[in-house]
Amino acid sequence: MANRLILHNLYVPKVGAGADLKAALKKQDEVWRERGLPGFELWKPFDGPHNAMVTVQRWNSFTEWDETRHTVPKIPDCRSVVFDLIYPTNASAYHTTMYEEISEP
Repeated sequence: MANRLILHNLYVPKVGAGADLKAALKKQDEVWRERGLPGFELWKPFDGPHNAMVTVQRWNSFTEWDETRHTVPKIPDCRSVVFDLIYPTNASAYHTTMYEEISEP
């Protein structure tokens, strides 16, 4: 069995757009879950840029994520929530960090 993959996306909103970013990320979670994709946990870091938010998404494996990463942007409502709701609220491009769960034998 492959190890699970955990994605952290760090979003930094434009000044005054924190509430809009939070609403957009909640909408993204809803849209992804409606499509049978892993949803997002929403975290607020204590350190770093003001009003930054982190989404945490858990996949069963890197392979599972890799099989969907090219198809999700082609789904109209998935693409719309990112390009029409999330990107306009960001001060800059979001940063993704990928973690592989370490399984003990």
